[in-house]
Amino acid sequence: MDFDLSSQERMLLNCTLKKLHADASGLELNVAASIDDLLGADPEIYMDGKMSADMEPLSSFLPDSLEADAHGVIKGHVQGKARLSQLSLYNFSKASLSGSISADSIDVHLPKDSIKAVIDSFSIVLGPEEIAMRGDSKKKIHLLGVTGTMGKADIAFKDILHFQTEDFMISAKNSMDTDIVVDSLSIHPFSGRIAAKMLSLKDMNGTALRLNNSSNSFRITPQRGRKKAPLLSLSSRNEKIFLKSDRNRAILSNANMKASAAMNTVERRQKVKGLIDSLARVYPDTPKDSLIYRM
Repeated sequence: MDFDLSSQERMLLNCTLKKLHADASGLELNVAASIDDLLGADPEIYMDGKMSADMEPLSSFLPDSLEADAHGVIKGHVQGKARLSQLSLYNFSKASLSGSISADSIDVHLPKDSIKAVIDSFSIVLGPEEIAMRGDSKKKIHLLGVTGTMGKADIAFKDILHFQTEDFMISAKNSMDTDIVVDSLSIHPFSGRIAAKMLSLKDMNGTALRLNNSSNSFRITPQRGRKKAPLLSLSSRNEKIFLKSDRNRAILSNANMKASAAMNTVERRQKVKGLIDSLARVYPDTPKDSLIYRM
């Protein structure tokens, strides 16, 4: 491992991990990373890493009491940079990151805890994209997208939850005009799609939900006149929906649904934080978790 810590004239503290290499039984890891202005309000993080994990030899490090049986290889890499303010669900479009993680023939069993995960293949890809805006080809929209796919999967956690799927796909993109100044508290358009040939969920009480040929989309945008408050819009199209409980059963064919909801929790959290900060200035000797009693 090669590590460096430095400061500059403006009292900026930078941290650099020049090289980290690990090669253990079943695991290979190579990482380089740096953080500029570590103690600043919005540090910039750079990373470049690759990893490969073979689950069969790695499972030998688990306690024998778990009776773990694991197979499959997971590989991944990530490269790019991002500011701390950009590592947010609503504001990651300005980050410049790319990477992927993939695996084939994952088979994990923990019989003592009744946990299993059998996945024939999956992949997750992260990458940036810049497209021309409709009506103004000179204006660009910066996108950062995530796409995930899964072939067949059968995952069970004790008797609490049983999840099965086939041809599962999820994608999401966060967009922002490249010309505007970034406001880390503002909500920028975030949209995505979830689709599956089959999706099934069962719980410990026997309640079951199954979707066939399901296509679902979501979009998060700022509320009109309230750029820091998100509005969630949902739509769902399903060839069939099967519902089952202890006493009831239902089958819906060609089921299409739409819904929208104002997500005020983010804005409310910001207001509460501002109130707590104001009280902290008035009562500096009172712990923040006790300031609510001062109201």
